[in-house]
This record gives sequence, C-alpha cells and structure tokens, in this order.
Amino acid sequence: MPVPRKKSTRREPSAAKTTARKPRTAAPRTTKPRHTRGPWLLLVVDNEPIRREAVAEYQKLEEEINVAQELIEAFEGGDLPAYQRWESSLFGPLLTELRTTLQTIEEKRAILMEVEEEMFSFLRRSFRVGAHALKPEFQKLLNKLKEYEGNPLETRAFAYLDVISWLESKIHNVNVQDVIRGRYRERTKGE
Repeated sequence: MPVPRKKSTRREPSAAKTTARKPRTAAPRTTKPRHTRGPWLLLVVDNEPIRREAVAEYQKLEEEINVAQELIEAFEGGDLPAYQRWESSLFGPLLTELRTTLQTIEEKRAILMEVEEEMFSFLRRSFRVGAHALKPEFQKLLNKLKEYEGNPLETRAFAYLDVISWLESKIHNVNVQDVIRGRYRERTKGE
C-alpha cells in the first residue's frame, strides 16, 4: 500500500511576491571563557644592584658631557679665533685680487659692448644707405671707433679683429694688409 504523503508546511510563493527568503540559520553558540583562579606568583627582586649600575652609568655619561663642553669652550676661545686669523691672512689678499680682477673684466666687457653696439648700429643704417653713400658711413664708424682705440683698457675689443684697419682700407681703397703694415711701421718709428 502506498504511503500517503504529508502536506508540506512550507508556503509556496505567491504571484505578488517575487523574492524568496533565505532560510534562517541558527547562530553558533559562544561559550564564555572561564577564568581560572590559580596561584599567583610573586617574584621578589633585589633592585639595589640594578639601581647602582644605572647611577654609575649616568655619572659616567655626565663626566663625558662635561669633558665635551670643556673641549668646545677651548675650541671657541682659542682654536677658532686662531683659525680665522690664519684664514684671513692667507685668503684676504687673494680675495682682494680676485675682486679687482672681476672689476677689470667687467670694465672691459662694458667697453666691448659699446664697440659692438656701434658696429651693429652701423650695420642697421648701412642697409638703408646706397653703395655711393657707404664710404661716408664707414668714415663715421671709423671716427667713433678711433675714440676707443687709444685707451689701453679698450684695445681688447680690437685684438682679434682689427676693424679699424679694415675700415681704413675700405675708405682709402687699399688692401687691409697694407694698412696694417703701415700702422705697424708708424708704431715702430716712435720707439
């Protein structure tokens, strides 16, 4: 004989509800830890040797600090001023010489800049001037540059490129080498 089936107590989801619930699970039981009361151990320590050792180490470090402070005071009182005197006696003249050299270089650089400005202003003007009026422009530039030629500080501007000789050769229609040779002969006659 067939065994009749029992009806399930579970509800079937209705058509209105579409989400299914998760079945509940029981939370795990936690057991409270039991405090065991056992015998307490009491350790008695004689701290006198530890204290003596700490005091001895402290006194040793304090002596080292005092020695270091005395060395610093001796250095600041005697060695440092002696070093500063030695440094100023050795490097003082060198620094003064360096300063004067830098001033001389700046003066020469300023003069070189003036010569360059004159030459560039000539070049800007020469583009507007025709070939027939170029010689008077050369003459103006030569007159301006001759002012710089006589000064010993300003001769550096003409050391690598003898612009004055080149201008004289263009004005008088001669070779540059002839102008330079003539200027050299004029200088050697005076000696």
